[in-house]
Amino acid sequence: MRHFRTVIIFLVALALLGMVTMAWSDTPAKKPVDIVQKMEIIEYNVESGDTLWDLGQRFYNDPWQWPLIWEMNPQIADPHWIYPGQTLKVRVEQGMVVYEEAPMRRDADFLFDAPEMAAFDTTFSYDTRIDEIDILSDEEIEGAGRITDNIDKQLILREDNFVYFQMRKTANVQLGDVFTVFRTQKKVMHPFKRDPLGYLVRLVGEVETVDSTTLPNGKVIYTGKLINSVSEIHVGDRLMSMDRSPVRITLKMTDLELNGTIIQSNADDDFNMAYNMVAFIDLGLKQGVEVGNSFSVWRRSPDPKNVPNYKIGNVIVIRVGDKNSTVLVTNGTRPMLVGDIVISDVQ
Repeated sequence: MRHFRTVIIFLVALALLGMVTMAWSDTPAKKPVDIVQKMEIIEYNVESGDTLWDLGQRFYNDPWQWPLIWEMNPQIADPHWIYPGQTLKVRVEQGMVVYEEAPMRRDADFLFDAPEMAAFDTTFSYDTRIDEIDILSDEEIEGAGRITDNIDKQLILREDNFVYFQMRKTANVQLGDVFTVFRTQKKVMHPFKRDPLGYLVRLVGEVETVDSTTLPNGKVIYTGKLINSVSEIHVGDRLMSMDRSPVRITLKMTDLELNGTIIQSNADDDFNMAYNMVAFIDLGLKQGVEVGNSFSVWRRSPDPKNVPNYKIGNVIVIRVGDKNSTVLVTNGTRPMLVGDIVISDVQ
């Protein structure tokens, strides 16, 4: 009798399990209808409601295979978002089973939904500030001038003080020329490659050329007036010609698929970058970057085999150097860090 009761309980448990399973999955099993005879790459036109998660299920019978489709389509800047009318390439392998279409569960989509972000402005004003930091190359620093003395022998210099400065012999300095005064802070290394990328400098003021004198020994000494300052200026500070005038940044989409890294923040390596702050990326003129190009910022996955990179915001290029660019953080879901990935938003 006890054995019979155990069997009854077991059968009831199986029945309940079957009912729970049916209630949990409202998606009927997909039936195989064909087998791929050879490897080929096909094209798929995205329809309303499609996600990479869905397409992984549709083509591979496994939604977790969605990165295979993303990898084939580098034009997708954000895997959370694909749009009707887009044409995607899909690799189908020899021997792959083709399944008939069936309704897809939507309750799993939350795994890859992008969080709400502020609207990305296509045009906005950005007033370049003289108190910004910048990254200068070895060549730029070697070619910079230097404040050699000041008229009143003051230790700390500010606006309206007069200074003496020297430039390289090849510099064609004219009266009225304005130079940016800067102070070198530290050497910048790539966070992963450990290659030297230049020097982090702080821009502390501007000096206007008001006079020049050639000394008996042939040295040319210029007299300058400090026309603004954001911190104290010292004898020994460097100066160079650098356009710091206000500039209107207009979004300029690129057709180049660029991948890079945030290499330096607004201050120190561990400083979190938030909205309207400045950062630096390891892409510049040599890679084809232009002012106005926008980049999506991605947090690197701690477990790339099982977890995808995660989009955390956008930046726009406001200044381009030879090997690096200055970017402005336009929006984000969380603070950005040195080492985060940047991917160009391709038109």
